[in-house]
Amino acid sequence: MTIILFFGMIILNLIFFLFRIRSNLVLFFNIIVFSFIYSGNIREDISDLYRYKLQYLNQYSWFQEKGYSFFSYIAAKIGIPFNLYLLIIFLIFIIALLFFCRKYQCNYSVFFLMFSLFYFFFVMEVLRFFLALSMLIIGSRFLIDGKKLAFIFFVLLATSFHLTFIIFFLLLVTTCEKFSNKFYYIYVSFFMLISVITILNGMRVPFISGVFNILSSSFLDSKNLSFYNGMITAKNSWIYTTLYYFFNFLLLYISKKLIVFAKTEVNKKNIADISKLYMFCFRSNCLFSIVMPFSMMSPTYFRIIFVITLIIFILLSSIIGELYNSKFNNGKIYINSSTVINDSTINLFIIITAWSVVWWYVNPNSATMIYALTQNMFY
Repeated sequence: MTIILFFGMIILNLIFFLFRIRSNLVLFFNIIVFSFIYSGNIREDISDLYRYKLQYLNQYSWFQEKGYSFFSYIAAKIGIPFNLYLLIIFLIFIIALLFFCRKYQCNYSVFFLMFSLFYFFFVMEVLRFFLALSMLIIGSRFLIDGKKLAFIFFVLLATSFHLTFIIFFLLLVTTCEKFSNKFYYIYVSFFMLISVITILNGMRVPFISGVFNILSSSFLDSKNLSFYNGMITAKNSWIYTTLYYFFNFLLLYISKKLIVFAKTEVNKKNIADISKLYMFCFRSNCLFSIVMPFSMMSPTYFRIIFVITLIIFILLSSIIGELYNSKFNNGKIYINSSTVINDSTINLFIIITAWSVVWWYVNPNSATMIYALTQNMFY
């Protein structure tokens, strides 16, 4: 049943994506189906989910973050079953997504099509990260609107669930208009150079050991110190991390092309808001080239780039939903070949699909899509 529902939604979203149709009913179906699959997750192997389940049922702590400890304690204390707890976590993400998108006429079929290809299966395991991600999405919406104090609050809240989210304070730089695009290009080039040096240095960032030794005396225990300084290295991590980072830039290139084409062909009053969201995504991806050398050693940092990708997905769903009309004209389907090329719809679909194939091929996680769908109480 889960397999039929999942692939049924992929096909439905693909149809609505290719013909650029917005539908609240399809959004409702997406929420229901993905909530159904997420909350029914019953994996009991070496996955992080099983560790979270044991922690939830027995209320012991194998992490430091007090926010998640308090959240899970309250839920367990009032008797919420673990699978209902999973549903609550997913619905928090949906609330964050809808809050972020409330300013735009998003085509949610675009978002959920991209989200379903492998991101969904990743967040089925990492509960603390998923909750922190939801809070950051809300905070980012405030930051784009210029409400920095609200953003700081939500980043602190996210950090209380997952310590690595403290790095997202760096996003405050995106509101500074003193830095031109040239600054961001130089910034990215510098950290790409560090990445190359890291590869030549045996996958270790030069001089970083001293920094982590200092941090270990404050909030990193011995396990984390070993993990974060690269002593644990995922197979092929530098390959998929590098591809992933430039995949973000490729999506941003397509986003910019879509916006430019819309400016010349489509008269829409909200194009300024979309352009502002694009600049936020572009600057964010540039700023987080700082984590590239580390993510090449450990998949923990790879998650930071993952966050920016999801916001870029929101950008793309907003562009297509806000600036492009449906390909239905008086009840008849029409496809203009030059329009398809210019608005990059087909290119976007090909790139997303190709990247998903690369991910499943090089990602060391053994949890394949079909396996994850079958480990479900509703299968």
